[in-house]
Amino acid sequence: MVAGFVDFEITWRKDVFGGAPQAGSAENFGTLGITFWARKAANEKELEATLAALSCELPTKRTEPTAEKNPET
Repeated sequence: MVAGFVDFEITWRKDVFGGAPQAGSAENFGTLGITFWARKAANEKELEATLAALSCELPTKRTEPTAEKNPET
């Protein structure tokens, strides 16, 4: 988003390292080959609207869960 992209989609994904001599190393890290599509904002207004839609508010007060009290103990 900071680079100005407002749309992004992975259009193809495959284990391109399967069968290669070092395939185990790639598999251990979950390495895949991908093709992706991306679109930059047409203008500053579109970028601002996209960024605003992604904003979220974080809770200001953190509450700790209360432990249930067992009357028999």
